[in-house]
Formats: sequence, C-alpha cells, structure tokens
Amino acid sequence: MKKNYQRKTCLFAILLLLLVFTSFYPLVNADNDEYAYIGGEIVGFEADIGGALVTSSQNFDSGEWSVKPIFLPGDVIKSINGCRVYRVDDIAEILNGDDFPENNIAEVEFLRGGNIFCERITAGYGKNDNKRVLGVTAKDCVCGLGTMTFVRGDGSFAALGHAISDYDTGFNLFSRGGKIVEATVSGIDKSGRGAPGTIKGYLCSKRIGMIEKSGKFGIIGRITQSEPREEYKAKLGGKKDVGIGSAKICSCISGKKEFYDIKIVKAFSQRDSAEKSMIIRVSDKRLLDYTGGIVQGMSGSPIIQNGIIVGAVTHVFTNDPTMGYGVYADWQR
Repeated sequence: MKKNYQRKTCLFAILLLLLVFTSFYPLVNADNDEYAYIGGEIVGFEADIGGALVTSSQNFDSGEWSVKPIFLPGDVIKSINGCRVYRVDDIAEILNGDDFPENNIAEVEFLRGGNIFCERITAGYGKNDNKRVLGVTAKDCVCGLGTMTFVRGDGSFAALGHAISDYDTGFNLFSRGGKIVEATVSGIDKSGRGAPGTIKGYLCSKRIGMIEKSGKFGIIGRITQSEPREEYKAKLGGKKDVGIGSAKICSCISGKKEFYDIKIVKAFSQRDSAEKSMIIRVSDKRLLDYTGGIVQGMSGSPIIQNGIIVGAVTHVFTNDPTMGYGVYADWQR
C-alpha cells in the first residue's frame, strides 16, 4: 500500500509539473512576435554615396594638350593617389595638396558597373583659378523624398523599400551613411495612364534620424527624434502573413496619417530576398481621387493585412497607376 501511495504521489507530482510547464510555456513565448510602429510619414533623405559620383565630364587642358575625358556619368571616384575620396571637396584638396606629384599624375581608383578600375590620369588646370582639376562635375550624396515603413521600439527603422537611384545618372546607391530629415509636401502631380505622378515637396533642415545602410530594399537606420503613438503599434510580419485579398496601406500624403484600402492580387513565393514580392491594386476612392493611384514618393508606404505589417509599396505600373508592386517586410530588415 505504501508503494501504491508513493507511485500515486510521484504521478501527481509529474502531472503538476506538466501543468505548470504547459501553462507557463505559452507565456514565455507570447512575446516572441516582433512589434513595430506603422510608418507612413513622408520624409526626406540625404544618402551618402561613399565617394564622388561623376555626373558629367568634359575635355580639359593640361599644359599644351587637350585631355579627353576618361570618366563616364555614373562612375564613382573612390581614391586619388591612395587618398580616400568621401566628398567632392576631397578631390580638389588632394589634387592641390603640397604633396601632390610635380608631374601632375593622379592614380584614380573608381567604381564602374560594380567593378573597381584604376587609371593613371594627368591632372589639368582650371582656366579661372589655375588649380588642378580632373575635368568632372560630381556629387557626394543623393537626396529625395520617400516614405517610412516601420519604426521599432529601439528607434531602428526601414523606409523606401527599393534601391535609391540617382536621377541624373541612373546610378543605384549601395552605401552607408547619410541622414533622414523632415520634409514638407507642397502638392501632388496625379498619376494617369502612361504618366505616373509624384509627390512635390522639399527637404527641411531638421534632422530626425541617421541612415546606416542604403541597399536593394531601401534604407535602414535609426530615428533620433520621434515620438511614435502607441495606437499605431502592430505586429511586424512578412511573406508568411500575406494572402490574396483585402489589405490597407498607410500614408501621410494628405497631411495626416490615414489608412487606404487596397487589394493584394498576387503574392510571389520568394525563397530568397527579391524585389517585387507582390502585386497590389488601390481600391480606395479617396486615394484615387487625390493621387490617381500610386505616385512617386509613396515608396515605402507600409502594407497592413489583418493588423500585421507585411510589406511596403515599391513601384507603380506605368500603364495602370492604380496597380503596383510591394516588397515583403522580411527583406527590409
């Protein structure tokens, strides 16, 4: 009888432990889901190129000789005679430094089409100030308007959803550094068939965050001045949460944060990160009346389905601006 009592006591203890474990385990894992604040804000970005992006080049004089341009629009000058080029001003400083070779030979390392090249170039002289030049015009950052997708509780954010492309050269930016600033929307050029519209606005001087990386799926970084509202907090999901059917996008394009109805009409099965994850159609009459559909500057607008942030708007169909592509939120982080 004593053995039966001990056996029952042991079984009871095991059942009690199992009960405690199974009731506690869901609580331990309930917070495994990641949450973030829904974006939609129109922001300005100034993304560093990580060198000097050539926008144009021309013949220039080097002594008695006319030197033909070596650089092409879209080239990124990375260094001159081993000295790193970060800003356009660095070119003039290096060329006209006291230690620049007397033979005026500059060994220039530059990026073209994703490959690094090195050329020995004879520096010329400017006609007005007699300072050494390479015969190029260049820029060291790309600016524009885009939309915030989500902001985590620690201030880290994702925006834009697609690569930054320089308007002058078509150069796609894959670099680090830059800043996010406040932006003012001054108007909307509505989209029409064959003519996608755009958000008109300008960048303000107030910095609200830093860019850590510009890449294929937009920009990521950290907000330094932001007070997200708790009611806009949602689960941060991705491709596993996407289904064909009704959804919403969030945008501040009207001047305030609003949610607009869309349909997800196709979701692609992407095993690896890739652009154009899904096809969406704007169905909200308010947005259609205001913008004609998707317009440039709305890239990054969060897509929410069943209360979950599943992705962001990225592209508009030229022949039908009520439709466009979105990217899964997985690829933005």
